[in-house]
Amino acid sequence: VRMYVAKPKVTADSTPAVLLIHQFFGLRPRDTGLCDELAELGYLGIAPDCYGGATTSYVPRAISLVLPAVVEDSWQPHLDAVDAAVEWARALPGVDKNRIYVAGFCFGGGAA
Repeated sequence: VRMYVAKPKVTADSTPAVLLIHQFFGLRPRDTGLCDELAELGYLGIAPDCYGGATTSYVPRAISLVLPAVVEDSWQPHLDAVDAAVEWARALPGVDKNRIYVAGFCFGGGAA
């Protein structure tokens, strides 16, 4: 799974991780910037790309990206991307496996 990762400058033996799931526009600079802000606060910030590289700023295109999940109830590829990112974070040395959080906005809220 393609993802953006922002690591804190100082890591503890038990660094918490936060996965941020993008809006229906796809993974964009807003998402990576929020991960950077989380890293500044001491979290491992992770933004998995649930669309496999597709992104847009154009609302009709964003609707077309999310429509199959909604109309055909085909959320599984997106949920698989989130699950893969969680498993990747769990396997990292120094990440507190009991403090891995998932949050999202819009489409990402549903996937979270």
